[in-house]
Amino acid sequence: MAARSVDLKTFREIVDRTPTEIAAIREQPEQLYAYAGLDFHGGYQLKTVGDALNDRIRAAFKTGHRTVFSLCRSLITDLIHEHVLFGLPLDPYCDLLGRLRDAARPADSGGDIQGDWEAAIKAARDSVELSNYSTSHLRGAHAREYNVAESAKALKQAGYSVRLEPGR
Repeated sequence: MAARSVDLKTFREIVDRTPTEIAAIREQPEQLYAYAGLDFHGGYQLKTVGDALNDRIRAAFKTGHRTVFSLCRSLITDLIHEHVLFGLPLDPYCDLLGRLRDAARPADSGGDIQGDWEAAIKAARDSVELSNYSTSHLRGAHAREYNVAESAKALKQAGYSVRLEPGR
């Protein structure tokens, strides 16, 4: 799927139809290396496999890596707001957005996103599954987003109308 951008709904749909495959071979170094496209020479390092998966994420986008970084940050905000206001789940979406964001950070200067979101999400899903990445730090790292959402929820409960917009 060559696409410039995704919204939160589309992102969730892609994640929901993307299988997790790496868990079945996580403890089998030779298969894990082969899955990541690496040659296995007997020295098993989980970080090497993780780096290869992060390279897959970056490679899924031909251009617009910094734009992907900003978009993922914005989608995390939207996800937190919907979680607090409507009780929608954070997992596994937040972990995956964080991994996509972090993998895209060191790449090109920006511009329009041209790439394959499905391939990037698949690689991110494998990377998260491999490392047991956790959102336990989420509230501290996104305190502002939580505070805004909790304030909006309190206003909603008090009878005010609340409107969510992407990134806001």
